[in-house]
Amino acid sequence: MEVTSEAAQGSILGPDLWNASYDEILKLEMPEGTYLVGYADDIAAVITARNTEDAQRRLRQVMLRTRSWLDSHGLQLAMHKTELLLFTR
Repeated sequence: MEVTSEAAQGSILGPDLWNASYDEILKLEMPEGTYLVGYADDIAAVITARNTEDAQRRLRQVMLRTRSWLDSHGLQLAMHKTELLLFTR
């Protein structure tokens, strides 16, 4: 299916179109200790690791897999909307 336009913000079809389009990315195989979560029209990668080096390695793997999926669907990551949060003890 080729997508030629977007659903308007707040449209009644928006959530259904998002589900049909993006549900597949949430099912991508991810590295151990990581998973993707969809909320509204956003996707978050949740990564658990014992140290920052392991977290960085897992993040790189998640980003490669996510970017590959986006590229294969003619989509781009909005880098200006991308945030990284690090939680530690």
